[in-house]
Amino acid sequence: MERGDEASGGEVASSETAVLSTGDRVLHRFFRKIGIIRAIEREGAVLEIEGKTVRSPLSQFQLSADWEPPLPSLQNVTWNVREDTNPELNPIGKAAAETVAETDQFLDRAFASRLPQIRLIHGFGTGRLKRTLAELLEGHPHVEKFQVEGGATSATIRL
Repeated sequence: MERGDEASGGEVASSETAVLSTGDRVLHRFFRKIGIIRAIEREGAVLEIEGKTVRSPLSQFQLSADWEPPLPSLQNVTWNVREDTNPELNPIGKAAAETVAETDQFLDRAFASRLPQIRLIHGFGTGRLKRTLAELLEGHPHVEKFQVEGGATSATIRL
């Protein structure tokens, strides 16, 4: 690794032609953590990483603008999708708060299971349950559109 003139403002040129100086954000290659150079010394630099001080040779540093964190692999991700998700929910007879909570969870499951459409049974009664469900569906992030069909409301899920 080449060394620049350390008396010229605390800067040292690395073999990658990048100039490292006090205050730079760098990636510590061994720890794979971003830190800030606090001091440049003859043998390397003092780096602050997550509140801790580390002394390392300059060959361990890379300017953080040059570093992109690796993308996580999706090969080992477990998706919690149930293929047997029922596309219909019947909250008749439940309190409004319970209906809203249950319907919201139902919409989350429908979205995660990639159901294109769901059906909510509300019956004909006083219309209070139908209004409660309409208010929930109106601004819900998983619902693209919905429509009342007799004693039920059908909703199209955003995919």
